[in-house]
Amino acid sequence: SDFAPFLAADDKTLYFASDGHGGYGKSDIFYSKRLDSTWTKWSTPRNLGPVVNSPDFDAYYTLSAAGEDAYLVSSRNGIDGSKDIFRISLSPAFKPDVVTLVQGKVLDANTKKPIRAIIHYENLITGEEIGVAESSPIDGSYTIVLPAGVQYGMRAEAPEYLAENANLDVAAADKYSEKQQDLYLVPFKVGQKVKLNNIFFPQSKFYLQPSSFPELLRLVKTMKQYPTLEILIGGHTDNQGDPALNVKLSEDRVNEVKKYLVSKGIPANRLQTQGFGGAQPIASNEQEETRRFNRRVEFTITKK
Repeated sequence: SDFAPFLAADDKTLYFASDGHGGYGKSDIFYSKRLDSTWTKWSTPRNLGPVVNSPDFDAYYTLSAAGEDAYLVSSRNGIDGSKDIFRISLSPAFKPDVVTLVQGKVLDANTKKPIRAIIHYENLITGEEIGVAESSPIDGSYTIVLPAGVQYGMRAEAPEYLAENANLDVAAADKYSEKQQDLYLVPFKVGQKVKLNNIFFPQSKFYLQPSSFPELLRLVKTMKQYPTLEILIGGHTDNQGDPALNVKLSEDRVNEVKKYLVSKGIPANRLQTQGFGGAQPIASNEQEETRRFNRRVEFTITKK
């Protein structure tokens, strides 16, 4: 029989104990990979081999999100038949896929107070939702695990708030990592500004990249859900280059955003636009690490 299943953090690699597949002892540890999104197709189970399994009882296998060290219960070398916990290093052949552990808090963008919220994370390129989590009602904290190979978008949702989305690119990640990412919610009130963090343009260009569409489609949904809502879409750049050209670039970018929203059925008279160039920085322009925050599109609620 098969027992003691453990699904790794990659959501694909399943480890379990069995005394029905043959092996090295009374029960052995096996693993299988999920082959598609149906959860019904799995690879043929493989024995983890004599480095893990002993001639005695081995079961209750677990491992960390990093996929380096594993733990199991075994009666090997036990005194009077006792079962003990062992730690082992996992062979590369049996490791789960690389993941990134993301931790943070959901906070009110103005007061920085924690908020209980539902967290959605999606494939930023396709818009496909990958998973859902919930922040703590006590301190707003959350933890999610993101498999490598994808550029993710993340957002929190709570009543009477609008989300400022975040993004994390782990498409090329080749080893386990941990990231800190707070998520912000803006009160849904006239005068409030909401950053559209997941809108992307090529450098010095104004046309939208496809990874911007999930963010914009959510704004379309909000505008349709609240038919009296009116907004001012503001474009901003950093201070690099000619100031006049920066103003023109920021104007072109927000007009492109407006054009997209109108193409999805939002009346043009509900959408104002203004390009500010580099006149309203929100971070230092001294170095690229902070300068990038000044290149942004945001909207201000002018009527609700």
